[in-house]
Amino acid sequence: MSDSLADWVKGQFTPLFQKNTESADSDVSSTLGSTFKPDARIIYNHQSIDLAKFGDDLNQSGFAVTRTDVEWKEIFATPNESDGSGTQAGIVAGYFVVTRSMKFRIRAAPARTLQHCFFSAKVEEGTQTEQGPGNRLISELFITSISKQAPIHLQGIPVSWLDRASLILPNLI
Repeated sequence: MSDSLADWVKGQFTPLFQKNTESADSDVSSTLGSTFKPDARIIYNHQSIDLAKFGDDLNQSGFAVTRTDVEWKEIFATPNESDGSGTQAGIVAGYFVVTRSMKFRIRAAPARTLQHCFFSAKVEEGTQTEQGPGNRLISELFITSISKQAPIHLQGIPVSWLDRASLILPNLI
């Protein structure tokens, strides 16, 4: 069962962070609605935010992005064993990297950012009135996100500047 919890969280988070360039803001809000409880507790970078603010932050992260890839590094799930009724609830924690390729270019290559996300989510069974795939919803999410620029790799420069200078000015070096 723990694998199904982890797979469910992956299936919900990947479309949230891997926003297509054609997808509308309403797609993110509908995915949030089917993933989180309306009163979900979200702690983002050690600050408490509501679900609407979390959705706005996800929408803003897609500005000027041409391509987004989500790479899952680690994910662990611990199912609840409290009632033994075969619940679909538990704690899921993990780490993933979101790579965003921007419309801007740096030295003839697209600018890229890497967002490292560490999270812990409490997954509960939804009630009859709450709609969620598999009747699961996230009631608590703790997420820490660190963004940095991807390194720039220049291709096609076989020799260093000093080697080139020695070829041009052999007597001076």
